Amino acid sequence: IRNYIQQGSDREITIVSDGSVKEAQIRGTWAWSTVRRRQGKLKLHGIGAVGCENITNSKLDTTELHSYRMEAMALLDGMTTLSKLGWEGTIQWHTDSKAVIDTYKKYRGGVKASTWTKQRDKDVWEAISKQQRGWGNRIKLHHVESHVDKKKDKQGQRRIPTEIQWMNIAVDEMAEEGYALDIPQTQIHEHERVEGCKVYITNGKQHGEI
Repeated sequence: IRNYIQQGSDREITIVSDGSVKEAQIRGTWAWSTVRRRQGKLKLHGIGAVGCENITNSKLDTTELHSYRMEAMALLDGMTTLSKLGWEGTIQWHTDSKAVIDTYKKYRGGVKASTWTKQRDKDVWEAISKQQRGWGNRIKLHHVESHVDKKKDKQGQRRIPTEIQWMNIAVDEMAEEGYALDIPQTQIHEHERVEGCKVYITNGKQHGEI
């Protein structure tokens, strides 16, 4: 994995990520993956992960996971993993969550008391904020429209996703796979570090620990 991310001369990688809350009162999943152009087409290729968070042991019976948290978990997972692997280049990160992009920008200079009081998912965003100190401005977040393949244009015709939108669709499928995968499930409020992921290498799948 370390050899993979060090390949190339541009020192830049592209990542797509997504989250899922299909079982919102039990668990949620997230996924992220690098993408590369292979045989003329963008493909999920290289390094990525699928993670799962379980809230059945939460103290609050009313606790319910939401997409914003899972999308943020994908970001935290990727930042933590690539930091541990020693990636020193830049990242063009594509997510379909505008809320995560806005929050990331808000805390780029550190947590602000004026906004922190109302911030939800403080455990996740505190961990992301700590990661930001080491990453500086090397991560650029971009919004990508979700589920374009299920939408129609003004004329009622099925829309054709762009290349990066297809990658978002593919990583969404990765997140959905997380419900069936036999991977450790993190517990809520335990995200100083993210564990229990399945690592994807090239076109295959391989269990691994970072």
